[in-house]
Amino acid sequence: MNARAQSVLGLVLAAVVFVLAAEVIPSLPLVSSAVEATEWLARSDITQLVFLVGSLVAMLALGRWKSGAYGLKGCSWRDVGRAVGVSAAISLGVVVATMIVMSVLGPRGAGMGMPGVDSFVKVVVSVWLLASTAEEMLFRGLLLGALSPLSRRAWTVGRCRISRPVVIAAVLFGLVHLGLMRVMAAPMVVLIVVMATVAGLVAGYYREKTGSLVPAVAAHMTFNVVSGGIVMILSRVMTAQQPG
Repeated sequence: MNARAQSVLGLVLAAVVFVLAAEVIPSLPLVSSAVEATEWLARSDITQLVFLVGSLVAMLALGRWKSGAYGLKGCSWRDVGRAVGVSAAISLGVVVATMIVMSVLGPRGAGMGMPGVDSFVKVVVSVWLLASTAEEMLFRGLLLGALSPLSRRAWTVGRCRISRPVVIAAVLFGLVHLGLMRVMAAPMVVLIVVMATVAGLVAGYYREKTGSLVPAVAAHMTFNVVSGGIVMILSRVMTAQQPG
């Protein structure tokens, strides 16, 4: 199989995995019944599990079962540390900007559709660990790998080279969060889309720079921990200040 055919097949498989994970498998009667009968299992967990397994199988198959293909290899702790540090700084800045926007919106902030904060353990397992890993497997693993022939075209931001595949994967990752419109108000969803796109750019940059998915997963986790942690803290503070 030549490089172009492999890229096209990779893009098709990424689309198939996404549709199966987001719509088909979670809607199966057996799966829906299991989710309804189990308090700790949510529809989103099923989606992330399909992302993880489907992307892994597709990447291994396309890479002829070589573990180093599509970013399935290790890297240095220094690279992971840099990814975490940069992600922490950027995510903190995005969160501060988000809070400023929400304060400018005034009273409407209460109606922006912020979801309730689940138990800490649930957030750690489902969002910080599972979602961060599974989404990187699909977007910075399978999808970015399929788009790799386009990597010769790039933009330079300071000292960073941001290739076309990194930008495309990041934008698509941000746009899929528009599905939150079903459960959240539009202003908050727009802010989440922006943050997800920024996170995708950082994760994609380190994925391409190191050739490994490990820094990308670490960057994604850092964005989720910083942004989610601040939301949880603010939620608890606001709850404690309410009378009664």
